[in-house]
Amino acid sequence: MESTLIKSDVIIIGAGLAGLTAAHELKKKDDSLNVMILEANSRVGGRLFSKEVLVGGQNVSIELGGQFLTSTQTELLDLLADLQLDTLELAGTPFKQLYFCSTHCSPLWRTGAFNATSGFKGWVRQFEWVYLLNRLKNYESAILIKHPYIKPKYVELRLDNCCGLAEYLDTISLHGFLRDFCYFASNRDMFEIVVLRIFGRSSTEISLLMFLIYSKSMGGVHELFGPTKKLAIAGGSAALLDRLAKTIGVDSIVTNQPVQCIVTDDEKVYVTSSTQQIYVCQRVICAIPPEHLPMVQFEPNLGPKMAKSVKSWSSGNMIKFVVVYSRPFWKDHRLSGTMACLQGKQIQKVCSGLPITQVFDASLSTNEDDPGILSGLLAGPAALQWGEINPETLKLSIIETLSEYFGHWAQNETHHIELHYWDQEIFSSSPICSQRLGCLEYAYTLRDPHQDKVFFAGAELSVQWMGQMAGAVLSGTRAAIQVLDDLRPQSLSTKDYKVLKSIHLSTEDRFPKHVQSSRNYGIYRWTLFLPMTCIAFGYGACFLRDKWCGIFIPMH
Repeated sequence: MESTLIKSDVIIIGAGLAGLTAAHELKKKDDSLNVMILEANSRVGGRLFSKEVLVGGQNVSIELGGQFLTSTQTELLDLLADLQLDTLELAGTPFKQLYFCSTHCSPLWRTGAFNATSGFKGWVRQFEWVYLLNRLKNYESAILIKHPYIKPKYVELRLDNCCGLAEYLDTISLHGFLRDFCYFASNRDMFEIVVLRIFGRSSTEISLLMFLIYSKSMGGVHELFGPTKKLAIAGGSAALLDRLAKTIGVDSIVTNQPVQCIVTDDEKVYVTSSTQQIYVCQRVICAIPPEHLPMVQFEPNLGPKMAKSVKSWSSGNMIKFVVVYSRPFWKDHRLSGTMACLQGKQIQKVCSGLPITQVFDASLSTNEDDPGILSGLLAGPAALQWGEINPETLKLSIIETLSEYFGHWAQNETHHIELHYWDQEIFSSSPICSQRLGCLEYAYTLRDPHQDKVFFAGAELSVQWMGQMAGAVLSGTRAAIQVLDDLRPQSLSTKDYKVLKSIHLSTEDRFPKHVQSSRNYGIYRWTLFLPMTCIAFGYGACFLRDKWCGIFIPMH
């Protein structure tokens, strides 16, 4: 039995971006470490998946997984610079039009910002939108991503059952919050589109606390809904994965090795795969989506808090599609290539909803003779329904829907369409994993090691850029530094120890000097009603004076 053991210093489970980044960081800090990666799939990359297709005699690289980053995600940009990879700006378009199809609005032609109506009603709707964002921003300021259930003494709540802010936010869904505080259906639809795109679930399945933790990790709710300048990796995600694999060593990555059991003793960790191969090491990093952790048996068992957290993670439903044209014809019609749908005109009587949740222009070249790329998502309940339909029928329905809203060129011009059913992946998932309502109390436990030898990483476990490529990089780096702190502490710098410190609560986290009280919510009510009161008095003074002024004249 001893001869079948494969020995290593560190074993990383999962060859997604978090796992590859952890391995890269380990080798970069100490090249003498023997690092091995076990991947359950036949390919590396996890949620990153690129493919080449032939359109109009040209080979075009398309992304069927994660693909974008922003200029503020410095950790990911630093990794790309370290690997000598450049970034490209999306070609974009000067046209701002988009279609928005919802259950409450007929298909509308929209220009600029998200405006459902014009005139006085549109002005009030915009006031409500600002009020919602500011209310959520105040909630964000009173929660800690590191440990959301901490009860800071500075939080003043006026709730019927004052059980704490996190408990309150975790027991209501985002849909429930919008039902109570949002009157305009167009504002609710905007939240619904964003939640479907992020989590692959409807707002009824996402707790308000889960949404706030995600938005705060992205920089705040205003940044989440605000315009962002998107960048793409030169050469696509394939170039990133290829460079990481080369720096780690291709021979160190073993595919088709689903892990079944992790046994920890006083000195070593034993990892058993589904092929009954046993690996022995000093430390393990589990860099797989949290919802897949129950597939691994831990001995000794996970602690009660960690076990409860692991069982409450799950992912939504999402199908990604990419349509490649020989050139971006939509620009000839002054279209941006952007569309968001909740419900619209049904093209084929196959399913109850449209086969598109969101579509956008993903072209990287500004040359109008180069291929044009439309990338889109089908998320939530619609993805679950359309996932049972024949793929060719789904492709035809997508093209016909684009033709209905963008013009007949979408159907008539030469094109190629690719689908990827992420909700049918066994060992990975495209929408980020989320926790069920009321289950976020112990989410923080997965940032701590199990038995001081098994560490966890993943985009969902990052305290910044949760669910993004940058979040995976941050989480993988953090797990690698935790391992190095045990095995090679001399290789760590002051900056590395700051990363370790960032995942733990500090005195300043518990008792910050300046925190906005929830009582300040009243100022937003006055912001809304005071102008309306002034308008009413002005209207009465100007237009009702002649008709009703007689009642103020004393009778003799």
